[in-house]
Amino acid sequence: MRKRTEAKRQEILAVAARLFMEKGFHDTSITAVADAMGGSRVTIYAYFPNKEALFREVLIRAANPVMRDLLLVLDGPEPLVERLRLFARGYLQVYASREATLVVRLVIAEFGDGKLVKALARAPYSAEWSRAVAAFKVAQQIGTLRHDRDAALMVNQFRALLDGGLPYQMLLGVRDACSEEDRSRAADAAVDMFMEAYRA
Repeated sequence: MRKRTEAKRQEILAVAARLFMEKGFHDTSITAVADAMGGSRVTIYAYFPNKEALFREVLIRAANPVMRDLLLVLDGPEPLVERLRLFARGYLQVYASREATLVVRLVIAEFGDGKLVKALARAPYSAEWSRAVAAFKVAQQIGTLRHDRDAALMVNQFRALLDGGLPYQMLLGVRDACSEEDRSRAADAAVDMFMEAYRA
């Protein structure tokens, strides 16, 4: 029974994701999702209380595996700076892309009041960043990073260095695409700047 329930939930999320990307949030209705599935609205409401909750789960479903896999890199055996470079390159591979830019623009366009963005900031996938905080604390304990700084703040600033480069340029339309060389160069620059500020 449980497997069937989870399978249905994942089916709803997959269909909803396709419709949200094709039509946007406001032009996608619960009825449209139900029709595309060949089911009923009652079935969807049994899993999600409203369209906002469904959209939020669609975004979390997309981001969760990506961030979880990327952040595992920070637990590796390599020196911290090499782990940060691997992470940064992987992060920009995903988030400095046309697909990610389209999703961010969709969220901004559909939710200009910021309510959904605030909800996503409290979402489970944000908690995945706690792995980075833990990795930075270990680096502080062994003397790789400065011990007189807050690890969570360092993680936020590292994220800002990554997001404020290529992903931001693509969001604004300054760039239409990024090459592998662009991403590697930006990743290395972010890591170098971070380590310059926080190396012990």
